[in-house]
Amino acid sequence: MANRFPSEYRETLERLIEQMSEEARLQGLQAPVDYAALRARLREADFGLCRRCGAVLSLARLVRNLSVTLCQQCEDARR
Repeated sequence: MANRFPSEYRETLERLIEQMSEEARLQGLQAPVDYAALRARLREADFGLCRRCGAVLSLARLVRNLSVTLCQQCEDARR
């Protein structure tokens, strides 16, 4: 089954990761973020889908936290 996560979201996130990586490099920061791992995560079959209910995660939610794996509703229910 194909991932329902919109490809334009994925492209936006790829650009964001690249921008963050470049900014960290230019500032000489030892970033706590593993950008290679984030790029690899973008290629995973279930990326962008809630691991609990399967809903497509919002782009805004992913931009705030690229490692999020639950939609807002499932996250709220977990609390």
